[in-house]
Amino acid sequence: MPGPRNQTARRPPCPRGHHGDVWLDGFYGRDGFHERPRFRCVPRVDPATGARPPFHADGAPAHVFIEPLARRHPSGQAGTGLCEECEHVLDRHEGPQTTRRHVFSVREAAHALVLVAGGTSMRRASEAAREAAHRYTVDRWGRQLPSRHGQLSSDHLAMFGTMVRDAMMPSAWPEAVALDATSFDVVLTDVSPSGVKSSRSGKVAVLGVYGYDGGRGAGRAITLAARAGPPPARRARGRRRAARDRVRLARPDAP
Repeated sequence: MPGPRNQTARRPPCPRGHHGDVWLDGFYGRDGFHERPRFRCVPRVDPATGARPPFHADGAPAHVFIEPLARRHPSGQAGTGLCEECEHVLDRHEGPQTTRRHVFSVREAAHALVLVAGGTSMRRASEAAREAAHRYTVDRWGRQLPSRHGQLSSDHLAMFGTMVRDAMMPSAWPEAVALDATSFDVVLTDVSPSGVKSSRSGKVAVLGVYGYDGGRGAGRAITLAARAGPPPARRARGRRRAARDRVRLARPDAP
Protein backbone atom coordinates (compact mmCIF):
# COMPACT_ATOMS: atom_id res chain seq x y z
CA MET A 1 0.00 0.00 0.00
CA PRO A 2 1.39 3.42 -0.89
CA GLY A 3 1.98 5.86 1.92
CA PRO A 4 0.30 9.26 2.24
CA ARG A 5 1.11 11.64 -0.61
CA ASN A 6 3.93 14.09 0.09
CA GLN A 7 2.39 17.35 -1.07
CA THR A 8 5.68 19.32 -0.95
CA ALA A 9 7.73 16.98 -3.19
CA ARG A 10 7.98 18.17 -6.79
CA ARG A 11 7.35 15.40 -9.30
CA PRO A 12 8.71 15.42 -12.87
CA PRO A 13 6.43 14.51 -15.79
CA CYS A 14 6.47 10.98 -17.13
CA PRO A 15 9.22 10.70 -19.81
CA ARG A 16 6.95 8.39 -21.86
CA GLY A 17 4.19 10.98 -22.02
CA HIS A 18 1.66 9.11 -19.84
CA HIS A 19 -0.96 11.24 -18.11
CA GLY A 20 -0.83 9.20 -14.93
CA ASP A 21 -0.06 9.79 -11.28
CA VAL A 22 3.63 10.09 -10.43
CA TRP A 23 4.54 8.51 -7.11
CA LEU A 24 7.72 8.74 -5.10
CA ASP A 25 9.39 5.34 -5.39
CA GLY A 26 12.50 5.37 -3.26
CA PHE A 27 16.01 5.80 -4.63
CA TYR A 28 18.52 4.30 -7.02
CA GLY A 29 22.20 3.80 -6.34
CA ARG A 30 22.52 3.67 -2.58
CA ASP A 31 26.24 3.16 -2.10
CA GLY A 32 26.89 4.76 1.26
CA PHE A 33 27.38 8.24 -0.12
CA HIS A 34 24.84 8.97 -2.86
CA GLU A 35 21.35 8.19 -4.01
CA ARG A 36 19.20 9.21 -6.97
CA PRO A 37 15.44 9.82 -6.52
CA ARG A 38 13.24 7.33 -8.34
CA PHE A 39 9.62 7.83 -9.42
CA ARG A 40 6.78 5.55 -10.50
CA CYS A 41 4.14 6.47 -13.05
CA VAL A 42 0.84 4.64 -12.44
CA PRO A 43 -2.52 4.90 -14.31
CA ARG A 44 -4.96 7.38 -12.86
CA VAL A 45 -8.11 6.29 -11.09
CA ASP A 46 -11.05 5.85 -13.45
CA PRO A 47 -13.73 8.31 -12.20
CA ALA A 48 -16.49 6.06 -13.57
CA THR A 49 -15.49 2.97 -11.59
CA GLY A 50 -13.44 4.51 -8.79
CA ALA A 51 -10.72 1.90 -9.45
CA ARG A 52 -7.22 2.29 -10.79
CA PRO A 53 -6.81 0.42 -14.11
CA PRO A 54 -3.79 -1.87 -14.53
CA PHE A 55 -2.62 -0.19 -17.76
CA HIS A 56 -2.20 3.25 -19.26
CA ALA A 57 -4.17 4.32 -22.32
CA ASP A 58 -1.45 2.97 -24.65
CA GLY A 59 -1.47 -0.42 -22.93
CA ALA A 60 1.74 0.10 -20.95
CA PRO A 61 1.75 -0.95 -17.27
CA ALA A 62 3.00 1.16 -14.39
CA HIS A 63 6.75 1.82 -14.64
CA VAL A 64 9.58 3.45 -12.73
CA PHE A 65 11.87 6.21 -14.05
CA ILE A 66 14.44 8.80 -13.01
CA GLU A 67 14.93 12.31 -14.38
CA PRO A 68 17.10 12.70 -17.51
CA LEU A 69 19.61 14.56 -15.34
CA ALA A 70 19.02 12.86 -12.04
CA ARG A 71 19.66 14.66 -8.78
CA ARG A 72 22.26 13.07 -6.55
CA HIS A 73 21.69 13.12 -2.80
CA PRO A 74 24.09 12.31 0.02
CA SER A 75 23.02 9.33 2.11
CA GLY A 76 24.48 6.54 4.19
CA GLN A 77 27.72 7.61 5.84
CA ALA A 78 27.31 11.12 4.44
CA GLY A 79 23.92 10.50 5.98
CA THR A 80 22.48 13.93 6.56
CA GLY A 81 20.77 14.70 3.24
CA LEU A 82 22.38 18.15 3.36
CA CYS A 83 24.08 20.09 0.61
CA GLU A 84 27.83 19.83 1.26
CA GLU A 85 28.34 23.55 0.65
CA CYS A 86 25.35 25.36 2.18
CA GLU A 87 23.90 22.62 4.47
CA HIS A 88 20.46 23.07 2.93
CA VAL A 89 18.25 19.98 3.30
CA LEU A 90 17.82 18.71 -0.23
CA ASP A 91 14.35 17.99 -1.57
CA ARG A 92 13.91 15.40 -4.31
CA HIS A 93 14.08 17.98 -7.07
CA GLU A 94 17.30 19.52 -5.71
CA GLY A 95 20.95 18.49 -5.69
CA PRO A 96 23.79 18.21 -8.21
CA GLN A 97 22.75 16.80 -11.56
CA THR A 98 24.28 13.66 -13.06
CA THR A 99 23.80 12.17 -16.50
CA ARG A 100 22.30 8.69 -16.72
CA ARG A 101 24.68 5.89 -15.70
CA HIS A 102 27.36 8.42 -14.78
CA VAL A 103 28.79 8.57 -11.29
CA PHE A 104 30.10 12.14 -11.37
CA SER A 105 27.97 15.25 -11.56
CA VAL A 106 28.17 17.79 -14.36
CA ARG A 107 29.78 20.23 -11.95
CA GLU A 108 32.47 17.75 -10.90
CA ALA A 109 33.28 16.98 -14.53
CA ALA A 110 33.57 20.72 -15.22
CA HIS A 111 35.86 21.12 -12.21
CA ALA A 112 38.16 18.40 -13.57
CA LEU A 113 38.27 20.13 -16.97
CA VAL A 114 39.17 23.45 -15.32
CA LEU A 115 42.04 21.79 -13.45
CA VAL A 116 43.39 20.20 -16.63
CA ALA A 117 43.08 23.51 -18.50
CA GLY A 118 45.08 25.18 -15.73
CA GLY A 119 47.98 22.78 -16.15
CA THR A 120 47.10 20.16 -13.55
CA SER A 121 48.05 16.62 -14.54
CA MET A 122 45.39 14.10 -15.51
CA ARG A 123 46.19 12.06 -12.41
CA ARG A 124 45.80 14.93 -9.96
CA ALA A 125 42.65 16.23 -11.66
CA SER A 126 41.11 12.74 -11.51
CA GLU A 127 42.03 12.41 -7.85
CA ALA A 128 40.44 15.78 -7.03
CA ALA A 129 37.22 14.84 -8.85
CA ARG A 130 36.96 11.53 -6.98
CA GLU A 131 37.67 13.26 -3.67
CA ALA A 132 34.90 15.81 -4.30
CA ALA A 133 32.45 13.04 -5.22
CA HIS A 134 33.43 10.75 -2.30
CA ARG A 135 34.44 7.97 -4.68
CA TYR A 136 37.09 5.96 -2.89
CA THR A 137 38.98 2.72 -3.25
CA VAL A 138 40.20 0.64 -0.32
CA ASP A 139 43.96 0.07 -0.17
CA ARG A 140 45.74 -2.91 1.36
CA TRP A 141 45.61 -1.32 4.82
CA GLY A 142 41.85 -0.75 4.66
CA ARG A 143 42.01 3.01 4.09
CA GLN A 144 39.50 4.69 1.79
CA LEU A 145 41.43 6.91 -0.62
CA PRO A 146 40.59 8.44 -4.02
CA SER A 147 42.36 6.72 -6.88
CA ARG A 148 44.91 8.77 -8.84
CA HIS A 149 44.35 6.93 -12.09
CA GLY A 150 44.15 9.51 -14.88
CA GLN A 151 41.51 7.77 -16.99
CA LEU A 152 38.67 9.76 -15.41
CA SER A 153 39.96 13.13 -16.66
CA SER A 154 40.74 11.56 -20.02
CA ASP A 155 37.12 10.38 -20.28
CA HIS A 156 35.82 13.82 -19.32
CA LEU A 157 37.99 15.43 -22.01
CA ALA A 158 36.77 12.93 -24.60
CA MET A 159 33.12 13.53 -23.72
CA PHE A 160 33.04 17.28 -23.08
CA GLY A 161 36.31 18.78 -24.37
CA THR A 162 35.20 19.36 -27.95
CA MET A 163 31.87 20.78 -26.80
CA VAL A 164 33.55 23.28 -24.46
CA ARG A 165 36.17 24.22 -27.05
CA ASP A 166 33.63 24.90 -29.79
CA ALA A 167 31.52 27.03 -27.44
CA MET A 168 34.43 29.19 -26.24
CA MET A 169 36.67 29.53 -29.29
CA PRO A 170 36.17 32.65 -31.42
CA SER A 171 34.45 32.25 -34.77
CA ALA A 172 36.54 34.86 -36.62
CA TRP A 173 40.30 35.31 -36.95
CA PRO A 174 41.84 38.28 -35.09
CA GLU A 175 44.09 40.95 -36.59
CA ALA A 176 47.29 39.05 -35.78
CA VAL A 177 48.25 35.58 -34.60
CA ALA A 178 51.32 33.91 -33.10
CA LEU A 179 52.19 30.32 -33.97
CA ASP A 180 54.05 27.91 -31.71
CA ALA A 181 54.70 24.18 -32.10
CA THR A 182 56.03 21.42 -29.89
CA SER A 183 56.07 17.63 -29.89
CA PHE A 184 55.66 14.78 -27.43
CA ASP A 185 57.19 11.31 -27.39
CA VAL A 186 54.62 8.53 -27.32
CA VAL A 187 54.64 4.75 -27.39
CA LEU A 188 52.24 3.13 -29.85
CA THR A 189 51.09 -0.40 -29.01
CA ASP A 190 49.38 -2.64 -31.54
CA VAL A 191 47.74 -6.03 -30.98
CA SER A 192 47.67 -8.50 -33.86
CA PRO A 193 44.66 -10.74 -34.52
CA SER A 194 46.57 -13.56 -32.83
CA GLY A 195 46.96 -11.47 -29.67
CA VAL A 196 50.66 -10.58 -30.05
CA LYS A 197 51.52 -7.08 -28.83
CA SER A 198 54.10 -4.91 -30.55
CA SER A 199 55.23 -1.43 -29.55
CA ARG A 200 57.08 1.32 -31.34
CA SER A 201 58.06 4.85 -30.45
CA GLY A 202 56.61 7.87 -32.16
CA LYS A 203 55.91 11.57 -31.87
CA VAL A 204 52.83 13.74 -31.80
CA ALA A 205 53.18 17.37 -32.89
CA VAL A 206 50.89 20.10 -31.56
CA LEU A 207 50.54 23.47 -33.25
CA GLY A 208 49.10 26.30 -31.16
CA VAL A 209 47.63 29.54 -32.48
CA TYR A 210 47.38 32.59 -30.23
CA GLY A 211 45.42 35.61 -31.44
CA TYR A 212 45.56 39.36 -30.78
CA ASP A 213 42.56 41.55 -31.46
CA GLY A 214 43.73 44.78 -33.05
CA GLY A 215 47.22 43.29 -33.35
CA ARG A 216 48.11 43.96 -29.71
CA GLY A 217 47.07 43.35 -26.13
CA ALA A 218 47.08 40.27 -23.93
CA GLY A 219 45.77 37.94 -26.61
CA ARG A 220 43.88 34.68 -26.30
CA ALA A 221 44.10 31.09 -27.48
CA ILE A 222 42.51 30.47 -30.88
CA THR A 223 43.03 26.80 -31.64
CA LEU A 224 45.24 23.74 -31.22
CA ALA A 225 45.96 21.21 -33.94
CA ALA A 226 47.67 17.84 -33.47
CA ARG A 227 49.28 15.55 -36.04
CA ALA A 228 51.54 12.52 -36.04
CA GLY A 229 55.27 13.18 -36.30
CA PRO A 230 57.52 16.08 -35.29
CA PRO A 231 56.58 19.70 -36.01
CA PRO A 232 57.32 20.80 -39.58
CA ALA A 233 59.92 23.36 -38.42
CA ARG A 234 61.90 20.74 -36.50
CA ARG A 235 61.56 18.24 -39.33
CA ALA A 236 63.19 20.76 -41.69
CA ARG A 237 66.04 21.43 -39.26
CA GLY A 238 66.70 17.74 -38.74
CA ARG A 239 68.38 16.95 -35.44
CA ARG A 240 69.46 20.48 -34.61
CA ARG A 241 67.79 21.74 -31.45
CA ALA A 242 66.21 25.13 -32.10
CA ALA A 243 64.34 27.65 -30.03
CA ARG A 244 60.63 28.02 -30.53
CA ASP A 245 59.66 30.20 -33.47
CA ARG A 246 56.92 32.75 -33.19
CA VAL A 247 55.62 34.24 -36.40
CA ARG A 248 53.41 37.27 -36.37
CA LEU A 249 51.03 37.18 -39.31
CA ALA A 250 49.07 40.28 -40.24
CA ARG A 251 45.74 39.73 -41.92
CA PRO A 252 45.91 40.79 -45.58
CA ASP A 253 42.92 43.09 -45.27
CA ALA A 254 44.07 44.63 -41.99
CA PRO A 255 44.64 48.40 -42.08
